[in-house]
Amino acid sequence: MGIAKMTKVYVAFTSRSRRDIFSILQDEGLLHISRIKGEESEEIKKHIDEERKNQIQFLNQNISRINTAIDYVSKLNGAHLTKGKFVVSEEEYARIAKRKFPESVVERVERHTERISHLGNEIKSLNREIDFYMPWKKLKVAAEEIKSTKNTMFFIGMIPERNLGMLDNLAYEIVNKEKGKVYLLFVAHKDSAEEIKSELNNLEFEHVDFDSTKGHISHVIEEFERRKLMDEQEIRKIHEEDKKLVGEIRTLYIFLDYYENEIRKLEEEEKLLATNRTFVISGWVETERFPVLGGKLEARDDATIIKTEIGKEDNPPIKLKNNPLFRPFEILTKLYGMPYYYELDPSPLMSLFFAAFFGLCLTDAGYGIVLSGIILFYMLRTKTYNNKLLNLLFIGGLFTFVEGWFLHGWFGDLFTNYFHMSIPYWFDPLKNPMAFVSLALSLGIVQILVGITIGFIEKIRSKDYLDAFTVPFAWFMLLTSILAIVFATNTIVSFGFASKALLPAGIVPIAEIIILIASVDIILFSNRHEKNWGFRIFLGILNLTIISGLTSYLGDLLSYIRLVALGLVTAGIAVAINKIAFMTLSIPVIGIVFTVIILVGGHLFNIAINSLGGFVHSLRLQYVEYFSKFFIGGGIPFSPLKRETKHILIK
Repeated sequence: MGIAKMTKVYVAFTSRSRRDIFSILQDEGLLHISRIKGEESEEIKKHIDEERKNQIQFLNQNISRINTAIDYVSKLNGAHLTKGKFVVSEEEYARIAKRKFPESVVERVERHTERISHLGNEIKSLNREIDFYMPWKKLKVAAEEIKSTKNTMFFIGMIPERNLGMLDNLAYEIVNKEKGKVYLLFVAHKDSAEEIKSELNNLEFEHVDFDSTKGHISHVIEEFERRKLMDEQEIRKIHEEDKKLVGEIRTLYIFLDYYENEIRKLEEEEKLLATNRTFVISGWVETERFPVLGGKLEARDDATIIKTEIGKEDNPPIKLKNNPLFRPFEILTKLYGMPYYYELDPSPLMSLFFAAFFGLCLTDAGYGIVLSGIILFYMLRTKTYNNKLLNLLFIGGLFTFVEGWFLHGWFGDLFTNYFHMSIPYWFDPLKNPMAFVSLALSLGIVQILVGITIGFIEKIRSKDYLDAFTVPFAWFMLLTSILAIVFATNTIVSFGFASKALLPAGIVPIAEIIILIASVDIILFSNRHEKNWGFRIFLGILNLTIISGLTSYLGDLLSYIRLVALGLVTAGIAVAINKIAFMTLSIPVIGIVFTVIILVGGHLFNIAINSLGGFVHSLRLQYVEYFSKFFIGGGIPFSPLKRETKHILIK
């Protein structure tokens, strides 16, 4: 439920295409055109230039991605694929250009390119490991066995081959010789370790560390080569699979030319704006319908549509958008005035209250059946299912039926007194009017408190936290505390609304403290923008008592007694009609005819006149007693440019 989200747009088009563009806008009926202010002209040009740059940047990114995909696929299948030009018909070019970016192909190439790059780096790393270990392949002992013991130390590394003759005094084993280096394993007693280190340093010894290596070096090399082979096989597999993409080369080249042409068009549009040969209009479109309008305009070479951010000074037009259950109540909101764009749509918020109040004004289940039945018959006969007023009255009729059943109304007392039918009910308003008054006032209390709560929520949504807690919240606490005292004392008994107190007496002291705090809050802060403290307190006292204060809320509450008056009038007239009708029954021969005519005509008149009264007075309670607690209003109805016909019907 709520207000349709709007997007602010600028539409730019050439002077030559002006009529065509307005025809498109009128046919689509989606754009609410607003007047462009004088200071907006530079801002519009800035938006258009910025949007154009973004589009060019986006197209260049697409071109770069497509070029990368073409290079990749061409290398797999042979350079001959990129030579010459493909022959493409105008229809094929237009058909492919209308498609979206070839994301599946390009994304696959990018994913595989990234994977191949990762595997290539891994192969390079494995090659470095293999090159490091390869000279030690013939080492007979496992790497973890080359470690110092209690009495011995091992040294593993290489020296230049020219220094090999100087190792006569050392115990060593030659593992390998290659490229002028000798790869050696030394063993020495710990007592002579320092001397051996010094002597090896003089022989240009290069130490090698195998601490993190496990197993024989030959096995380590085999594992690296196995992993390298797997990576190479995966690369070959990817290349083999991607050879199937050769069929997409043609499409990629068509997109490449299309995007390059689009860039050239955007660059030419800039010249049009610079030479004042372009028209620009500002307007609003429903956010969810923007792709439809954008698609229509962007398909043309002589127009463009640009989305822009909603500014603080903007007042977007309002389109109420509710589900079918609440949609009929939109006509009540429109009668009062459209809501402000950033507030809640009051249509759903008043739907239950309006329907319930309408039902109380008629207070007759039979009238509800007749009203709903007539409307349903008319809608089925004329196939007018979307008429909001008819749907609203139909819902009101259903509520009238349910509430009338509870309140013992079946064409007045026709069924009970004249046909002697026993129908269960809650109470009879004609016999217990105070119960009816209690019901009406209870509904009034609920609606007033709901209205205050909505006002609090609205201020929280607008981030006006201080005002939220100093006005609606304070009034909510004050009024609920007063009600708690009324329900916890004999006050409610004195007014005849109950036979005993409905709340425990212990709640009274707590409620009194809350009333005091809330009253001080209202007095001190309801006019917090007033700098003069004396005048601020004076206005606060007025706000607490007279101006939108306690007397105002009391008046609002008493207004709900009009529901009682209308309900009793409807029931009383229904009873009177029945008495008059059955008085004529004793007339010979034609008495029965008079009785039927009076019953049918009288009750139909009663339904009509009191439906009108119930509609008007229920509506007044929404507008005056309910909306005043939270509704701001001031919205502009969404009125798009569209084709309208008065004398013909276009199918």
